[in-house]
Amino acid sequence: MKNISVNDETFSIRPAEESDAKSLADLGARTFADAYSSILPAEDLGAYLRQAFSVERMVEDITSTEVLLFVASTSEAVCAYIKLQPTTAPEPVEVINPIELMRLYILSDRQGCGIGTALMDAAFAAARDRAYTTCWLKVWEGNRKAIGFYKSKGFSQIGNQAYPVGNVCRNVILMVCPL
Repeated sequence: MKNISVNDETFSIRPAEESDAKSLADLGARTFADAYSSILPAEDLGAYLRQAFSVERMVEDITSTEVLLFVASTSEAVCAYIKLQPTTAPEPVEVINPIELMRLYILSDRQGCGIGTALMDAAFAAARDRAYTTCWLKVWEGNRKAIGFYKSKGFSQIGNQAYPVGNVCRNVILMVCPL
């Protein structure tokens, strides 16, 4: 566990625990809806939220030996999390032993104060300990704030891909970063 201080508030960066499952499901659904409710049909958004952010799904991720899941929390609540999972990188990503940054979700009132960097540092250190050499991710092309953040952390754009959410496909940018 690592503690960081931001504006007189202390945050703990630690591996997720089963007791975090409901908080993570709620946080994931809330932040995803905040980011994409204006571009996704309500029916597709609702179906995705139920599938991707159920408490059961979070328990599966937390208890998986493959998934790296770290949270940032105050003494009162979880306010952010990062999820890395080994996957097969899509073309044109050609790397050995990659891991995908699948989620980095931070409550909007906590963004921009170093929590994302601290979570990424913890997750990347754990990935390196497991001999992963490269991290890759998909980010919606309209999410300029996230793209800028990832670029500032060493990610570079290497391609695009269609990403389906329900009946809608959105274009995502593929990015890669050496660990």
